[in-house]
Amino acid sequence: MMPEADLWPPNDTWAYHDWHADGGGRVAPFVASMEGQYGPPSGLADFVRKAQMMNYAGHRAMFEGFNAHLWEPNSGRLLWMSQPAWPSMSWQLFSHDYDTHGAYFGAKKACEPVHVQLNLPDLVTMVVNNTTSPLKDLTLTARVFALDAQPILSRNAVILAGPNMAVSAFPLDLPKEAAEGVSFVKLELRDAQGGLLSDNFYWHAGQSSSLRALNDLPEAPVAVTTAGKQEGDGLHIVVEVSHPGPGIALMNKLTLRRANGGPRVLPAYAADNYFSLVPGERRRIEIICPAGAADGDLEIALEGWNARPAVVRVQK
Repeated sequence: MMPEADLWPPNDTWAYHDWHADGGGRVAPFVASMEGQYGPPSGLADFVRKAQMMNYAGHRAMFEGFNAHLWEPNSGRLLWMSQPAWPSMSWQLFSHDYDTHGAYFGAKKACEPVHVQLNLPDLVTMVVNNTTSPLKDLTLTARVFALDAQPILSRNAVILAGPNMAVSAFPLDLPKEAAEGVSFVKLELRDAQGGLLSDNFYWHAGQSSSLRALNDLPEAPVAVTTAGKQEGDGLHIVVEVSHPGPGIALMNKLTLRRANGGPRVLPAYAADNYFSLVPGERRRIEIICPAGAADGDLEIALEGWNARPAVVRVQK
């Protein structure tokens, strides 16, 4: 949407696409937050990585904050805006070209019908049931990891969540070194049969500047396999992602594109993205591409905060 010469650093061409120095879209607080939490961006790729991290966490927090006080007093939340008519650098869940950002998946995570979350002001775990049926015999499990992915604590509880209700479970009593430094929190909510209903993942720091330690995470190997099949409404691709390494693989994104490093295939609807993996974790993610858009050879590219980049051909 702009000439290559204007891609970095931000300039008046960015401002023409809503990156404003003043007014309602003033970007100074966003830039200050990025630099305070993760350090100044070294270039465009580093800016994108850090911006999407913030987009995911910020938009998830908007709706999880709503969940935390469901009906007392929260009964609605209006988000401006979902998408831009004009190619924009800000204010969007998905782009003018149908690409989906960290903001989209952060909001999607928080707005699950059945959702597990960590309330960030007090570190209390919570189950949100936005369905009309009561949910019994739920098991909420919380695991906390150090920056090097070593386990710090694990706790679980059996929960009853009534319809249209948010239920507090237990606080995470982090040890001093975890509370003051950086730690990772993995939440899982399972039904009485052990089926996974919801999961969530947080990076927590006692001081926001401590998050700069995430820049030093070691590279994480992530294995990717794919299988695709044509169905009535297009191509359905199942992506199996696994993390065999010892560390945390943070904020991984799958991109469907033409083979041999070609352009993105859009629209492509992923069930999840910008997801994180703890050691030994596996994920199964479906991507749907409408009929006509998925002709020819395709590939899935994986990139992440610290993941080793991977490219896998889609097997049809």
